[in-house]
Amino acid sequence: MNIAVGKVSDAARKAIEQAGGSIAPSLKPGVLMVTLPATAGKQGADSSGAYIDLPGHPLVTLRFTRKWHTEDCSLDIHQ
Repeated sequence: MNIAVGKVSDAARKAIEQAGGSIAPSLKPGVLMVTLPATAGKQGADSSGAYIDLPGHPLVTLRFTRKWHTEDCSLDIHQ
């Protein structure tokens, strides 16, 4: 699963990398390409974003905040 975002929190970055995912710059300035492990699953969604479970991290759920522009989207730990 790939997600293009403008920001990734330090906590989300650490969890993604520990789960076997990666974060890299994209060709568009200000946008990061986040690759999540194949076993990451969408947990649900609401009006502001989607929630993603990371494999091997039962207490970690990522919150993907959707915005109009990709640069304003973000990934953070949902608690």
